[in-house]
Amino acid sequence: MQYTRISLMTPRRGQAHEVTRLLSQIIAFCSQQPGFLGGLIVGGQPGSGRVVGRITLWADRTSADRTAISDHMLALRSRLDALVEEETHQEHALDAVSLSGEPGGPAELGPTEVIAIAEGFLRSRRRVTS
Repeated sequence: MQYTRISLMTPRRGQAHEVTRLLSQIIAFCSQQPGFLGGLIVGGQPGSGRVVGRITLWADRTSADRTAISDHMLALRSRLDALVEEETHQEHALDAVSLSGEPGGPAELGPTEVIAIAEGFLRSRRRVTS
């Protein structure tokens, strides 16, 4: 079953550019790992102080978990944590399941569909938290 991770955070004042740079490094690293299907960086313009983050799409949860606990990813995350406001780093995980409500269980979604769903999720979170 496909799997999506969404990470959101608020950069410390003056750190938005560096946070975005590290998120780019994370996406680049993920793109070289087995099971990676796609990813993107989301959020405000550097210097805006708005929430930024990343969305990654994986073939399965095992691939995402294996990458998340790798030494290189843990080092990148440690550097990232030092640049964001305390307690603003949120992690969300979503299994790609059928949205039609039809019996038959999970449905495979393409990267475009999953990213569209994730973007809708982010828009709804902004309305709730703003």
